[in-house]
Amino acid sequence: MITISLESGVIKLAKKQVLVQELYSIESLAHIDTICLDKTGTITTGKMKVSEVKIYKENILPKTLNEMMIAFVNSMEDNNSTFNAMKEYFKGNITYKTVEKIPFSSERKWSSVSFENLGTIVRGAPERLFEKSKEKIPERLIDLQKSGKRVIGIAYTKTIINSTELPELEVVAYIILEDPLRKNAKKMLGYFKKQGVDVKIISGDNPLTVSNIAKTAGLENYDSYIDLSTIENDDDIIDLVDKYSIFARVLPHQKSIIVKALQSKNHKVAMTGDGVNDVIALREADCSITLPDTAESCKQVSQIVLLNSDFSVLKDILMEGRRVVNNITNVARIFFIKTIYSMILSVFCILTNMEFPFIPIQITLIDLVFPI
Repeated sequence: MITISLESGVIKLAKKQVLVQELYSIESLAHIDTICLDKTGTITTGKMKVSEVKIYKENILPKTLNEMMIAFVNSMEDNNSTFNAMKEYFKGNITYKTVEKIPFSSERKWSSVSFENLGTIVRGAPERLFEKSKEKIPERLIDLQKSGKRVIGIAYTKTIINSTELPELEVVAYIILEDPLRKNAKKMLGYFKKQGVDVKIISGDNPLTVSNIAKTAGLENYDSYIDLSTIENDDDIIDLVDKYSIFARVLPHQKSIIVKALQSKNHKVAMTGDGVNDVIALREADCSITLPDTAESCKQVSQIVLLNSDFSVLKDILMEGRRVVNNITNVARIFFIKTIYSMILSVFCILTNMEFPFIPIQITLIDLVFPI
């Protein structure tokens, strides 16, 4: 009966384009009390696009910003949603001889391309770039982050960058990107709240941006956030997981630390992920969920794959998991009560020297008429 209940759950989820790779994960879903979501692709659509480019120091560039950025995207080989949005915006066949290039890193939060006789273009988190600049972050930029916009800084230096240490920079522009909220994000988060499932948002973005998007999506504790780049010791994360709902500027290895910390506090944790950086966290989670177009290693360690790339079905998965467990509980209850009253009746018959009054089929019929 347990196997049949689990298999029926797998079949129902398959009709909703959900692939269950491990049968027992249906049961695991029913017991989760915490779910860790990534902002991009889960709460938002993940389809970023450049909405505006703010230029305020183009005169220090050897070429126009547009020409330099076209050469930058043509030289770089990054493959993430932010870079793809920039590549879609800065189109052209302009190329310059590349002397050095450093790909984007979640830890550094920047990437760069150095061109021969032209200097270096650096793109990255505005706060990281302004740290190497003589200027303060403009209030306008901070207001954009508070409004939920994703902002990417563009900086320039004549120095060839060939190490992970940035020289002094001149921030020449910043790019504003939009990532629309999923239509059913509010409904999804509302359902988790009703079911008593605590939502933790894990993101590499600016905390103000993530907080505002969480507010728009209807997360109750949208103002409970922390920037993990300010945490010097990863061991401190253990004491933070119950205090905050949003973890921003998270490094890849910190995702698994968050999952382990939640489990150490007796939480059952589900984790969603869509990249190689999420593999360790997915492996550690009690229930792991991913998408079909992710890295092969990510799909192999995940228990559930959302074939239509729609995280809104998470509520359906949770509902199905709890329905299956309720069915198994009801079946177990019936067999348990049948065993109890059969034993009591057997003892009574032995003590009174009476013949046992029922045959097995009659006991089954009693179960059918008087279920517990």
